[in-house]
Amino acid sequence: KLSQRQDDVYQVELSLVNVLIDMHMKGIKFDRVAAQPLLDQAVRGRMGLDNVITSEVEKTGFEQWEKRGGVLWKPTCKECRNGSKKREGCIACGGQGKLPPVRKPFNSGSADQVRALRYDHLGLPMTRYAQGVQEWMIEAGKVDVDDASGATDELALLQLQQRHPIIPLILSRKKMKKDAEFLGKWLELSEPDSRLHTQFANTTVASGRLSSFDPNLQQVTRGRRHLFVPDEGCDIAAGDMAQLELVIAAYMSKDPVMLEALSKGWDLHRIMAEEIYGTPWQQIAKDDPRRDIAKTANYMAGYGGGWRKLIEGVEKFALKNPERAL
Repeated sequence: KLSQRQDDVYQVELSLVNVLIDMHMKGIKFDRVAAQPLLDQAVRGRMGLDNVITSEVEKTGFEQWEKRGGVLWKPTCKECRNGSKKREGCIACGGQGKLPPVRKPFNSGSADQVRALRYDHLGLPMTRYAQGVQEWMIEAGKVDVDDASGATDELALLQLQQRHPIIPLILSRKKMKKDAEFLGKWLELSEPDSRLHTQFANTTVASGRLSSFDPNLQQVTRGRRHLFVPDEGCDIAAGDMAQLELVIAAYMSKDPVMLEALSKGWDLHRIMAEEIYGTPWQQIAKDDPRRDIAKTANYMAGYGGGWRKLIEGVEKFALKNPERAL
């Protein structure tokens, strides 16, 4: 007799494999003609923004020099090649044999350079630490403060975007780079037959949801959906089962509040907002920022994100949507 888990594998997961293989083999038609100018535009925009960032960085007086093996690198003169006799009369290097150190061009995509600019040169406060280091770890002596480097992720940049004009520029550059990478990957993979043959995985994501890769077609923004074209006589539909994980959580936990809300068709995110803010859920509109924050709390709780992840999620929402933040 099969266990419930084994039965689920045979009845659900394995029976889905053939469907996923068919979907992979058939693929989805991709409008390469419309995508190429969008990629060109994204690349040009990123390059233009790089020039603006470089100009702004130069205004601050920030400088970094090339190093080789951790030592300041001075290139060898090509004329005398630092020969003991030749360099004495060498005009190119003035008898030094070595040229002056080479200044490293600023690269806003380099975490090390962004970190050096932001923390060491501009002196902006270190609001977050890299590699998962938390403030309490330093206070408890688990991590030496001298070994903790400042974070350069999106939240770390958002926290100080009002402190210096370069920070919002770097944030914009990150978004442009991500958009260009998506478009470039789609064009590359669709080259053979103008179709994208994404690979599906049905047992990878912890939540049990279907995932895809090479390319990931579950992160397509609304502004890029028009690039995916239905075959002749067909249509493409976008659908989503709202609050699916919360429905599952309600039935698994037998939580009376959640079950009552589901049976009456109430919005579970607004129910959570009532628990957080004390305002009756009927008075909380669907576009109310309190609902967005409650939604973050619901999914963090469902996926075991912990209170730190919850705080980070709420803070990121508020910083990215200041007009809607409470």
